[in-house]
Amino acid sequence: MCIRDRYHPCQPKIEQQILVLGSQRLTDLKDKIYCLKDRVYRSLLNEGAAQSSFFFIQNTFYNDTRLPTAHKASSVILEWARSHWRTTDPPAVLEERVMEEAVMSELPVLPREQYLMCHMGNCEHLVVFDQVEMVHSEAVSSTGSFPVQVYQPPRKLRKCTICNIHVAVKETRSDELAPCDPCFFCNVCYRQLHYSEEGELLYNYTVYDYHHD
Repeated sequence: MCIRDRYHPCQPKIEQQILVLGSQRLTDLKDKIYCLKDRVYRSLLNEGAAQSSFFFIQNTFYNDTRLPTAHKASSVILEWARSHWRTTDPPAVLEERVMEEAVMSELPVLPREQYLMCHMGNCEHLVVFDQVEMVHSEAVSSTGSFPVQVYQPPRKLRKCTICNIHVAVKETRSDELAPCDPCFFCNVCYRQLHYSEEGELLYNYTVYDYHHD
């Protein structure tokens, strides 16, 4: 069993802590990782693009290739590394493996060493395996409940800009009737301002689903 920390891509703070069993696959851990970009962009990109991701651990790229439409996201990096190598010494050996075949207990990880998880093209997260320890089988009540998230900071939710009561679910930009740009709406206020009684859109603007900050 190991405790894995995931750090914020832009700030030096822990965003998630997860317990994972050594018998599980690296994809089990990857599926437990939460990032807001996955929710925001999944509806905008095709499913393959949303699923393309990799871990970089000890000079090895572990690519998620479970979907037929997913591509090896590390291939571009390897191509660039080979074409831009300019010294006389040979480069470090960089390898590619399939993420869904990698067993956690077989990964060559070092405690407190920083590794990389990259998804959505360029969204990067530092990954640290904080503890690696032996656990008696009786101490684990149900292996099916793992990986287990043991820490995640509270998420900041905005209230509707109009009523200041309900939680916002829509974010608009270039919205000529909104009091600010961007503006955040609950479902009720959003429908009342932007649609007629017949359900027709009243004017053009840009709108996104809002999840949290």
